[in-house]
Amino acid sequence: QIQEAQKRLDELRANYEKQMAEKEQLRRDCEHMQMMLEKASRLINGLASEKVRWEATVADLEQQIGYVTGDCLLAAAFLS
Repeated sequence: QIQEAQKRLDELRANYEKQMAEKEQLRRDCEHMQMMLEKASRLINGLASEKVRWEATVADLEQQIGYVTGDCLLAAAFLS
């Protein structure tokens, strides 16, 4: 009976160690995911300002494209 209890105790200890190792791995995974989430948030915030800048550039270029025909005509007039 003592041997059975010792065997059961050994099984429980092994299971406990396994569960603790899994808990530690999950904690590390959670920290890693939290760090990745923070980096992703910083990247998104950084790109948001780039989006504004690119939209302003596109608007400026769209405005300038309207002048291309006139500019070409003026250049042709000066050359001839």
